[in-house]
Amino acid sequence: MLCAITQVKYNLGIDPADTSADVVLSGIVAGVSSSIARAAGRYVGARDALELTPAGVYQTEFFSPNFRFRQIYTHCFPIVEVSDLREALYEQWDQVTPLVLNQDYQIYLETGELTRIVWFLQGVRTVRLTYRGGYTFATDWNAADTYAPGGAVQYLGVIYRCEAAVTVAGTSPDQDPYVAGLAPTGHWTAAPAEYPLPAFVVEAAVLQSAYWFKRRNQLGVSGGGAAGGNTSWYAKDEFLPQVRDAILMLHPRKYG
Repeated sequence: MLCAITQVKYNLGIDPADTSADVVLSGIVAGVSSSIARAAGRYVGARDALELTPAGVYQTEFFSPNFRFRQIYTHCFPIVEVSDLREALYEQWDQVTPLVLNQDYQIYLETGELTRIVWFLQGVRTVRLTYRGGYTFATDWNAADTYAPGGAVQYLGVIYRCEAAVTVAGTSPDQDPYVAGLAPTGHWTAAPAEYPLPAFVVEAAVLQSAYWFKRRNQLGVSGGGAAGGNTSWYAKDEFLPQVRDAILMLHPRKYG
C-alpha cells in the first residue's frame, strides 16, 4: 500500500491505539493505492505496478518496437532487477538466448528505460522483459517504534527490510543485520537497490484515504436488484487536486 493506516489516522485525528476502524481503513487505503496506480498508468497486465513486488516475484512485459527503434520504457519503474530480456518473432522465446546487459543493451534504472546497442527487433510483441520494478513504501526508522517482519524503513538514505519482529527500542538497522540460522540474530536486511516511495505519493495517498473515509457513507450506495435481491456498489469519486497532481507526476512517458 502507498501509505500506512497510522498515517491516515493521524490525518483524521484518530488515536493510533483505536483499532475500531482498522478494517475499513485498510480497505480504503488498498483501494486508493490501486486507484492511484491505475490512474497513473502504472500497471502491467492486471497487476498494479507502482509498488515493488516481493523478492523472487517478477512481472513480464511485452513490447512491439517500430522499425529501428532503440528505446523501450517499462510501465513499472524504477527498475530494481532484470531477470531476462529476449527478442523473438512469433513469441518463440524458448528458441532464442537472452540479451546481455552492456553488450546488447543498457538500462537506466530510475527512469525504466532500456536502450538497445543497435535496435530492437521490429514487430508485434517481439520483445519480452522479465523484471522487478517499482517503489518501496518505507517509513523513517525510529528507535522507539516496533516493527513487524515484512516492513521497511529508511535509515541514512538506505532502505532496510525487517526480517524479525522488533518489539523493543533497538539498535539502528545498519548495526543490527539479520543473520539466518537455527538461532537467527539481528532484525534487518539492507536493500540498497530499492527506491523509496516519493513523499508526494505517500501524502497523496493519505489525503485521498482520509477523504474517502470521511465520505464513506455518501460513497456507498445500495440499490434493489432482480427478484428482490440487493446490490451494493461504490460510486466513482473524484481525486483531490493534490492527488491529481501526484498522478500526473507519476505517469509514464512513452513505450516501445
